[in-house]
Amino acid sequence: MCQHPFGSDHLAGEALCARCLVESPRHDGIVAATIYGDVSRAMILALKHGGRIALAGPMGRALAARFADRAGQDPVIVPVPLHRWRLWKRGYNQSALIARSLARARRWQIEPQALRRIRRTPSLGGMNPGQRRKALAGAIEIDARAKVKGRTVVLVDDVLTSGATSDACVRALKSAGASKVIVACYARVPFADPVPQTETPEA
Repeated sequence: MCQHPFGSDHLAGEALCARCLVESPRHDGIVAATIYGDVSRAMILALKHGGRIALAGPMGRALAARFADRAGQDPVIVPVPLHRWRLWKRGYNQSALIARSLARARRWQIEPQALRRIRRTPSLGGMNPGQRRKALAGAIEIDARAKVKGRTVVLVDDVLTSGATSDACVRALKSAGASKVIVACYARVPFADPVPQTETPEA
């Protein structure tokens, strides 16, 4: 379900972790290029805050190499959206850049404007999972023109931390009729790790 690695290799293939036993994920699987660590953190921060947009190319290609046939024959790629003010401030959406690289590598369709962040949210860095979910409640909606009904959607983000952002996106996509939503991220934070600071605080 969450596809987080167990600490033991002596468990049956259908075993579930405690989190999934308590609450099944809304998504239909996770694909990550790498685990969040010193190197991946440096790349993500350089892309998000250092203007190193060329990094999105190899990040997307690394993610593409992890997919195999898990998304089927005709998925549509949708990036996690930024609020317009953060997009204006940064100048680009790093998740959309990674999504475009993934789309080129796999020759998949991309819907870059399928999701919209309609409410400005505070920086999520340093928040616990419950605080993140509360901050994102009602912040993301589907564009009425998005062609996701009956499709498998690959939802792309740079880093997956608590899953609150992806959960809000998955909720919006499935409410619009998406048959499956697979979360794709460049780096994944292990459950045992603290929530990383990947955003600069906002006033």
